[in-house]
Amino acid sequence: MSSASSKVSYKELICFILRVLVGSLFITSGILKLLQPTEEFIALVHGYRLLPFALVPLYARILPWFELVLGVFFLLGWYQKWAGFGIALLLVSFIIALILVLARNIPLQNCGCFGGKLGALLGEKPWEVLVRNFVLLGAVALVVRNQISRWSLDYWFSKKSL
Repeated sequence: MSSASSKVSYKELICFILRVLVGSLFITSGILKLLQPTEEFIALVHGYRLLPFALVPLYARILPWFELVLGVFFLLGWYQKWAGFGIALLLVSFIIALILVLARNIPLQNCGCFGGKLGALLGEKPWEVLVRNFVLLGAVALVVRNQISRWSLDYWFSKKSL
């Protein structure tokens, strides 16, 4: 291996750091929701007044698992692009939900991003969460657009198949 191919670019390092941060954030979010009573998260989802009443319990039970699984895949760089697309879809849905809440002037005590208790402690306002979600979406887009990092399972599995 030549020294040029082993040299780490700033872009690769930044994408790796972003992948770890975003993946860790989604893992944490999913775990915190799974650790709280489901009824608490159901109540938070109801607060948005967006989903039909009958779908809220299903959504509240499934979302934390999606966040956890996509976060793990993204963090490890395993099916990185697909995990990134999944996270991007979640972020876009969260952004749309927050825009609708703001447009309809619905008072939210807690966005529900990290479950009930931590979310309440953070005390984030919907517009702050909206900004954070746009930043996260940009980070995911940057990671997905760039080459697979040598610090990912995708890279190592592709090397083994050669």
